[in-house]
Amino acid sequence: MSHAVKCPVCNGTGTKGHIEDYPGIMTPKKCYGCKGKGWINIDFPRESWEISPFEQLHDLHKALKDVETLRENNFKAVMHR
Repeated sequence: MSHAVKCPVCNGTGTKGHIEDYPGIMTPKKCYGCKGKGWINIDFPRESWEISPFEQLHDLHKALKDVETLRENNFKAVMHR
């Protein structure tokens, strides 16, 4: 079972930062955490009522760490350009 939550990278906007196409013209850049959707899916291995609140928070924390890792990897890729 999966659960949709607001993307913690872009705060649900679907965009993160801007690209300067031409001098003075900025275009929003698609968020790398949610790929522009504004939300991410978090997969739960069992039905939510079968999981304790502690386990649910642990799963959510793991998913958010995965998003943070994506963010760090993107930052490193941008810095190496």
